[in-house]
Amino acid sequence: MEERDRQLARLAAEQYGAFTRAQAEGCGFGARTIEEREARGVYRRVHPAVYVVGGSPSSWKQEVSAAVLSVNDGAAASHQTAAVLWEMTDRRPDRIDVVTKRWDRVRRPGIAVHESRDLLPEDRVMLDGIAVTSPVRTVVDLGAEVPSWLVESCLDKALRVGLFDAADVRRLIARVGRRGRRGVGKIRPLIEERLRWEGLTESELEDKFGRLIQWSALPEPVPQYQLR
Repeated sequence: MEERDRQLARLAAEQYGAFTRAQAEGCGFGARTIEEREARGVYRRVHPAVYVVGGSPSSWKQEVSAAVLSVNDGAAASHQTAAVLWEMTDRRPDRIDVVTKRWDRVRRPGIAVHESRDLLPEDRVMLDGIAVTSPVRTVVDLGAEVPSWLVESCLDKALRVGLFDAADVRRLIARVGRRGRRGVGKIRPLIEERLRWEGLTESELEDKFGRLIQWSALPEPVPQYQLR
């Protein structure tokens, strides 16, 4: 195996078998070689200029990786797709959400591309080989695409496992929460409410019980109150 084959194999393995034409060329492959290998089934094209290694295990994460790579270098998995990757929820969306500052306006089947001018470098991180929005950016963006109950569920799960704290969300809202930005109206009251809490819950059942108490006339309970 040539060195260029080893380089591309390592790169593709980190991206669940997916790679771009530009990445292959960076490893030393010419366009003709890539096309010949595609014709022989060594590579399989899944998007314009995006391939997967033939025989690599198909998976949802491979689809996400390829979708992100198909948009541009600054793109990231976002919204509900990112929430699944961060394990805030196991509800996979029907489409793959990708966010970027600017895109080519070419439609990609099964992919929803969101354009965001307030996307900063710190909003985009690598998670297991896939570019994805940071946890705090993910939960703020969720409000624009999913029902309030799912935003709340993802927020509480992320707080519970320590992906961020309530103050982190408030700071991001202050940065991106301009007038008319979709989604902020859902997350803002949720985070202000949690900033008043004196402790974190430890399970989804506790979260549901807490919401029942809030809807009643009873005083709010203190999570994880210690008896000595």
